[in-house]
Amino acid sequence: MEKVLNILCPCAELKASPHIETKLKWWKIQYSIIYDIINTSGFAWNDVKKCIEVDSNEAWETYVQHHKNAVEWRNKSFLLFDRLANFFGKDHANGKGAKVPSEMMEKQGNNEVDASDDNDTEEKRKTRGKEAQVMKTEL
Repeated sequence: MEKVLNILCPCAELKASPHIETKLKWWKIQYSIIYDIINTSGFAWNDVKKCIEVDSNEAWETYVQHHKNAVEWRNKSFLLFDRLANFFGKDHANGKGAKVPSEMMEKQGNNEVDASDDNDTEEKRKTRGKEAQVMKTEL
């Protein structure tokens, strides 16, 4: 990477570390801020203007009271958001697969039933195995 940078920009003396790593870290932070905002009720991503849309001033004021780093993103475009989603998008929890405690308890209850079914099957296998041994002995 550094060799290519030196060919393209011979006087820049850019290094992968810290120059590129620092820029990637900054982009990831900015992407995360925007991602969190647009996944909050009252906010959306405007794909044409490449910026955050807010339902109301009240929603924005409430959000920035708790997220000080979001202040600069009102009415500011971020052209790289879609591209950065390819790199950083999988780093965020999206709620898919999340369960409420009642669903977890229900599943646990089903697993206990399944476990008892497995025990019955195991007992049946043991019985069949003993019967097979008896038959071999008789032969």
